[in-house]
Amino acid sequence: MQTGKDESVGKKSVPEIIYEDNDVVVINKPYGMLVHEDWNSGTEGTVVEWFLSKVPEAKGVGENTEKPDGTKLERSGVVHRLDRETSGVMILAKTNESHGFLKSQFHDRLAKKEYRAFVYGRIHDKWGTINRPIGRKAGDFKRRSAERGAKGTLREAITHFERIGVGEYKNESFSYVKLMPQTGRTHQ
Repeated sequence: MQTGKDESVGKKSVPEIIYEDNDVVVINKPYGMLVHEDWNSGTEGTVVEWFLSKVPEAKGVGENTEKPDGTKLERSGVVHRLDRETSGVMILAKTNESHGFLKSQFHDRLAKKEYRAFVYGRIHDKWGTINRPIGRKAGDFKRRSAERGAKGTLREAITHFERIGVGEYKNESFSYVKLMPQTGRTHQ
């Protein structure tokens, strides 16, 4: 997994197919690539655009969302998402049957998710749980926050962690952690 803010990376990146059958495509989504268009962007350079170029018969699979102007956001095949700045394994549905089954697995929290990340600071506990509600960041509608002052509806967000290692680089401490979200919140 990689994180960062280089917006140009996704435009040239292509997902790697890890597994494929008649129902699903499992990919390694590259860092910097949007899963689907948002209100401000088109489908160019998204996982959905790539997926539909490989599996055009999957157009319309799943659910779409509407933009404020009433046009639809293309989300064919999307079962779950990863943030633009996150690389990792994603599963895309080729059929409505597989989409419904997989969505229920995520909804019922039967799908297990695991992330690896470098974080600023030295985490002293070997393992633990972060249990803080998440809402919109004050002053920035697109970002989420688990800090005091978060706006809007606060939703339960639980993440278990295990510290794998600690280190220092240029006089800055960091920790390498395994993160296992129990809930699936945007930007959790």
